[in-house]
Amino acid sequence: MEKYQIILVIAVILAIALIGTVAFSVVPAKISNQRSNQEGTISVTGEGKVTVVPDICILSLGVEAQDKEVAKAQKKTADAMNDVMTTLEEKGILEKDIQTSDYSIDPVWKERKIVSYRVKNMVKVKIRDVDEIGDIIDAAAKAGGDLTRIEGIRFSVDDPKPYYAEVRRKAVGDAREKAEQLAELNDVELGGPISISESGGYVSSSEGYYRTMEVAGAPPISPGEMEIRLTVDITYAIRE
Repeated sequence: MEKYQIILVIAVILAIALIGTVAFSVVPAKISNQRSNQEGTISVTGEGKVTVVPDICILSLGVEAQDKEVAKAQKKTADAMNDVMTTLEEKGILEKDIQTSDYSIDPVWKERKIVSYRVKNMVKVKIRDVDEIGDIIDAAAKAGGDLTRIEGIRFSVDDPKPYYAEVRRKAVGDAREKAEQLAELNDVELGGPISISESGGYVSSSEGYYRTMEVAGAPPISPGEMEIRLTVDITYAIRE
């Protein structure tokens, strides 16, 4: 009986050892099989861009006055700015298209002493008729007189969404063309897209600098052209 129990114990130990060995050998085989079934991929970047003519202008203008007394400098600035705003309204500029961009009061120093104060009031004006830009600049300069400051002109498009739709189609088409060429060069068949991401949405705008010191008639202003672009990153599967 004792001999039989010893044999039984040995058999159980051998069985446990055998099961452990089989389990250990099966796991790596399963992992290897999973890796071998993974699809290959082709990753590409497509770019799209369109050139458009701007239909709006963002004009940075205002007035700047200087006086030994802050109150007097403020009054000069306020009076001149009121004249400019009235002129803009007469030119058909809507209130919603005018936004204050800067208002500052700064001391003017000379030999470590404050000799006067400079007050500046700037606004950004959206001009929806680009053909009227020169006349509007001229009118604003006359209204503000020698205190007028026109410091920046930027052209853009009021609604870029339709252009982005076109640019997006071009970018995806460019990515697809690149992926198909890579698949052909490597003798594989291109599958469907696995992942798609968009980046680099960009509108290049025409910018200029214009500072009015003397009124000399309506200046010639040209909006030129601008570029809208974006890129897409697409990963395609490779069919077996």
